[in-house]
Amino acid sequence: MATNNRPGRGVICSGNLVYDTLVKPVRDLHWGSTTFVDTIEYHAGGNGASTARALGILGTPVKLLGAIGDDPQGRFLLERIQSAGVDVSGVETVARPTSATVAIVSPEGERKFFHLIGASLDALRGGISFTPELFLGMAPLSYGEHVCASAIAACRTNDARKCPGRRTDHVARYQLGSARYMDARSRAVSSIP
Repeated sequence: MATNNRPGRGVICSGNLVYDTLVKPVRDLHWGSTTFVDTIEYHAGGNGASTARALGILGTPVKLLGAIGDDPQGRFLLERIQSAGVDVSGVETVARPTSATVAIVSPEGERKFFHLIGASLDALRGGISFTPELFLGMAPLSYGEHVCASAIAACRTNDARKCPGRRTDHVARYQLGSARYMDARSRAVSSIP
């Protein structure tokens, strides 16, 4: 991560962190019986975690904002994500269990998912504080739909063309929320000495 006090080439990601369990191959599911499979695998998943981890593996400085539960699954996720070089200082531990998905995969690759929302319900409940410290060495790129929904609700009565801070650069946009997000980011970055 950049050590100076100016925005750099790093990326801030926010979104869910999901403990994924992949079971394959499964031809048929019959209640009251045992189904034998070749593999049961455990992975770090979720939009925020997957994006941050991929960027970290590619060598991009990245900071992740999200939530996990205080459980073995949450600790597994943090270890996997940190091992990719991701700054997880923005990942909160909440009272709910870590979000989890079980994916059942057929021999043909068809999938069925079972999902526990868990900690994702409490992730970033207080919003994101757009402080200069948040942006040190970072340039926001990816943020989850619950953050976007809050941003959209905040400016729903405004015309997106009139929202301040709109510009075309490398920052991903998300409908009306992006204009408010960019305005908050611009204010935070401009306050850095």
